[in-house]
Amino acid sequence: MTRPLYLVTASVDKMVLKKPISVDTDLKMVGAVIWGGFSSIEIHLDVIQPVNGSSDPTANFIFGARDYKTRKAAQVI
Repeated sequence: MTRPLYLVTASVDKMVLKKPISVDTDLKMVGAVIWGGFSSIEIHLDVIQPVNGSSDPTANFIFGARDYKTRKAAQVI
């Protein structure tokens, strides 16, 4: 049995709003892993406002995996 992992944010691309979003309407976040390394993953994230179907902004997040007990780099793939 493998131990649980901590995922820590290593970096985030800037997020740019190309058009205004409504602050009184829920947002939906949809993401997918687009790259996996030994101890890190990159996730592409889209933010969608269901009312108008717009998908701004988008960003890529890189997460590093750490072992729950030792806090050292941990394998994710």
